[in-house]
Amino acid sequence: MPGREEIKQEVIEALKDHTGKSNITEEHHLTFDLDMSTNSKKSMALEYSNISIRYGGSSISSNKAAELETVKEAVDLVYSKTNPEEGDEDEA
Repeated sequence: MPGREEIKQEVIEALKDHTGKSNITEEHHLTFDLDMSTNSKKSMALEYSNISIRYGGSSISSNKAAELETVKEAVDLVYSKTNPEEGDEDEA
């Protein structure tokens, strides 16, 4: 199973590709800092799902992706879908 840091890097790379922004951190707000509309956030569900499924996790719905507000929430969601037995716990 991948660690949270590995998932974080993959989610951030996907967001960089999608938004064209660089220097994305977990503190960034998807709407205000990355200029993502609701539809744009929904479209990230496929990218998030691809990351999760690559590691044997489950898919993420577009509605769930649209609810995300920060990069940290996106990382936590993908990590929880990839590692369901660990839930939202952070690795040390």
